[in-house]
Amino acid sequence: MARMNDKGQVYAIISSDEGWRDLLLYLLDAGIRLFQLRSKNSSDREILTVASAMARLCHDNDALLLVNDRFDIAYLAEADGVHLGNEDLPPKDVRRCWPGAVIGVTVRNPKAAASAAVAGADYLGVGPVYASPNKPHLPVIGLEGLSAITEAVDLPVVAIGGITPDRVPQVLACGAIAAAMISGLKEILKC
Repeated sequence: MARMNDKGQVYAIISSDEGWRDLLLYLLDAGIRLFQLRSKNSSDREILTVASAMARLCHDNDALLLVNDRFDIAYLAEADGVHLGNEDLPPKDVRRCWPGAVIGVTVRNPKAAASAAVAGADYLGVGPVYASPNKPHLPVIGLEGLSAITEAVDLPVVAIGGITPDRVPQVLACGAIAAAMISGLKEILKC
């Protein structure tokens, strides 16, 4: 099974929109083994249904599935863990309820990275490294900001934000173990 500290991975972020199954199967066939379900516009029931099906497909293919923001849905769907943002439950509370979960935390600077490490994060989602159409309101931290965070903590770092396949080597050179892609997945799909 994929692990969070396997260097050089693509961390595919997909939504529960129609077509998720075909996309997931294509990416699994392409060798990607690290996924996050991010669903902002579906009901809890719909997200749970998709997360449960995705977890089964991921586990059948030795891949990890994390659910964005929703510890409750991740747990009920038997996903591998959850990725928490700044407004979500604290990692220490999730760890208390779900000791075996993989817990990721979004950070944007070394101080927040150190706090997340102390709070029990297993990995950090760091960015946006480049301008991102998915979070245009957030300031870009750049490769320098990414490097500062990878040097500040001893946790696996997943770079996110505006990452395309051609930018993966740059973020890995800064110490990230994986490159998260949302829009960048379109380029993989063209291959």
